[in-house]
Amino acid sequence: VSMDSEAKKTSTTIRDYATVAFFTWLIIATIICARIFHLDVISSFYFVTVTFTSVGYGDIVPTPDGEKLFTAIFVLVSIVIIGLAFGILFASLTEAEENRIEKLRLSMLEDDKWVNDSRGEKRARDTDQPFNPLFDPNGRTLTVAAMILLLCITTGVTICKYEGYSWIDGVYFSIVSLSTVGY
Repeated sequence: VSMDSEAKKTSTTIRDYATVAFFTWLIIATIICARIFHLDVISSFYFVTVTFTSVGYGDIVPTPDGEKLFTAIFVLVSIVIIGLAFGILFASLTEAEENRIEKLRLSMLEDDKWVNDSRGEKRARDTDQPFNPLFDPNGRTLTVAAMILLLCITTGVTICKYEGYSWIDGVYFSIVSLSTVGY
């Protein structure tokens, strides 16, 4: 099995998982939303899609605390899922283009710049392992997620203090505002 086919297989598997996660989240959120908001499935799917894409038309608005809490959690999880899905998609497209450029570069190299890898395939001496968007050795993903959560909580507490809202209303309004859903 060549290195290209292994990378392609891994890339395809990661894309498949991202796609399944994306649609599974939409389906689960639609079902939960229908129960919490007392909506039919079509209206629930509409609300979830409008919220998921951060459009927030405002024709369906969460009013009780349970609806606001669901919406706040849904928005935060959706931001992560959309970010991962698009990150994986763009990393896959970038990797395919980099592989094409690398093959072109290798075809133009002189023989003394080639090395045999562990599988006996020729590659350039300075080639690194392909980028894996799900592995973050520096913890940047977790750091960014923690910073976003801290920003939402800080903004929520500020709204509670200065506007006299409950903590659920404060966190809900901060997440809806910071995520640009906006209802």
